[in-house]
Parts: sequence; structure tokens; C-alpha cells
Amino acid sequence: MPEQVTLTFGYNSDDDNKEATDVCVSVLARLFGGATVQAPQRGAWIDDTGKAVYDTVTTITATKLDGRVDDQEYAALSDLCRQVNGICDQECVFLSIVPCSRAELVYGRPGGQSGQSD
Repeated sequence: MPEQVTLTFGYNSDDDNKEATDVCVSVLARLFGGATVQAPQRGAWIDDTGKAVYDTVTTITATKLDGRVDDQEYAALSDLCRQVNGICDQECVFLSIVPCSRAELVYGRPGGQSGQSD
């Protein structure tokens, strides 16, 4: 079954965001063949006083079409999150890996191929 990998991180400056985004896209594309950036977005977290703190965040997704994320890939993702924390001076990066019931590359050109995994 394919799995979708999602990373979400906050950042302090546009330069931090560009550097972290470029690193993430490069690693995810190398691991899974591609990545999609969704930015900017607005996120919130609750501070120690119970107050909502709003941040601008970037979310990047990739899908492993040929099965589950293995231990070596997970280690690379964990390293990537630590690298993004350093670039953006963040406490943490949200990493999610969830199964997809179905994922497919749908080609629109004649003679293209459709690669489906379920």
C-alpha cells in the first residue's frame, strides 16, 4: 500500500523558508521521485500559557507509490527534520506518514503510461 509523507514547519524569514524548502524538496524527490510544496499557510500552536500562537508554515508532501516507508527512508526523514529545525531555528517539524488507500500517476499525453499502486 502506498504511503504519503508530510512535513510541516514554521520559519522566521523568507530566506530560512527558501533554504529549508529547497532541502526538503531535494531529499523527498530523491527518496520518492517528487515532492509538492504548499506555502504559505497559517498554522497555530498553544504556548505554555494556553494562548494560541500563529505562525506562517510550509507543508511539503511526497508519496511512496511502491509500498511502505522503510527504516532507512524513515531515518533519512528524521535527519531531514533535524536539519530543517536547525535552518529555521524551530523546536520541531511535524512529520506524518500515513497509508493511502490508492495513489496513481495519471498521464495526460497520448502514449503516456499510468502507474497505479494499491
